[in-house]
Amino acid sequence: MSKPYNTIEKQIEILQSRGLVINDINFAKKILLTENYYSIINGYKDLFVDEDNNFSEGTVFCDIYALYSFDRELRNFLIGHLLKFENIIKSVLTNYFCSEYSDEDMPYLNFKNFDKTMNNRTFTIAKLISTFTNTIQQEEKKRGAVYHYLIEYDHVPLWVLKNFMTFGNIQWMYFFVKQSIKDKIARYFAEEYQSNYNENHFFSDETILSILKTTNFFRNICAHEERLYNFRIYRRPSTTQIASILGIGGNLLLEGNMFTLVASLKLVMNKSDYELFILGLQELFIKYENSFNSIEFRTVISTMGLPENWDTILVGQHQN
Repeated sequence: MSKPYNTIEKQIEILQSRGLVINDINFAKKILLTENYYSIINGYKDLFVDEDNNFSEGTVFCDIYALYSFDRELRNFLIGHLLKFENIIKSVLTNYFCSEYSDEDMPYLNFKNFDKTMNNRTFTIAKLISTFTNTIQQEEKKRGAVYHYLIEYDHVPLWVLKNFMTFGNIQWMYFFVKQSIKDKIARYFAEEYQSNYNENHFFSDETILSILKTTNFFRNICAHEERLYNFRIYRRPSTTQIASILGIGGNLLLEGNMFTLVASLKLVMNKSDYELFILGLQELFIKYENSFNSIEFRTVISTMGLPENWDTILVGQHQN
């Protein structure tokens, strides 16, 4: 039996019957019409309801909409920084892979150029190569850069194809490349970190893979406009070495939440970019800290997994 459709007026009645205070009916109607009841109420009511799913005393419609708006701004802010990291890892991986197989036109289509011992039930080298091939075929039809290289040079270099690869493609390519290439990539980020913070640490290839997995999960949340602020990775990658490098208690990174992501990014972002990233988060939090009537904003911060002194933990000891 399907759930019956409720008019906007009926939705308002239901919310009021559950204890939600709606001071401006017209505003609530407009938001429910343009933003969707499911997206706003079902998506963001958790911090405002009791165990019986009724709204806590004093909760107003604008509280829920403020959390919804905050989450949207958080997604839009985060995706920009994740795209920067995506471009970095694509470029670094492309450079080392192409240098290793410089005598081949399209080495990424050669099964022998990958570590066959890494094949698993979730994804295989054959599937990765098939993804590359399908991407070329799809992009060729658009008569853009891929089409140009096929016509002019009869092949598509990886440094061109990378622009059409998803973050997931990059994650799996890193997983399958041979150990020598993984070591070079991990060493690159270790040297960059030493240059930024004057600290010498060994970065394992497993740590880079963990960061790739974490960022890919959060990037997908942002790209698909799903709820972000309380997102937790179901199967969490290892963060042991990340915690050790940053001098952070390992328990703070175990949940696979926003703090896990923000801490992980410190290992792979330029210091100035990372400090701007942290500053942007601080400014966003300040913007919304007085936007709620029935809860304190620190409840939102806590739900994100950020400890009270999260910014000091991550940048305080290094700030100029």
